[in-house]
Amino acid sequence: EPRESHRAHASRVFASEIADKLQRGRLDKRFTELVLIAAPRFLGVLRDVLDPTTAALVRGTLDKDYAGLNDRELIERLEKM
Repeated sequence: EPRESHRAHASRVFASEIADKLQRGRLDKRFTELVLIAAPRFLGVLRDVLDPTTAALVRGTLDKDYAGLNDRELIERLEKM
């Protein structure tokens, strides 16, 4: 049985934390639909840990890594979509 690498474990834990926040946001009626933007590998992990009801609100995904951008650069990229 293969063991999960430290990096894969950390990604799964972080994705679970995000999924929990999204679920709470859904329950608090803070949004009615979602667009997920994440690095390709992490996007798959995040999709895997979303609860089915929250996952049903995902209207689109973008597999891009924008983690290194500052706020202005991020807004510019997102406005172009």
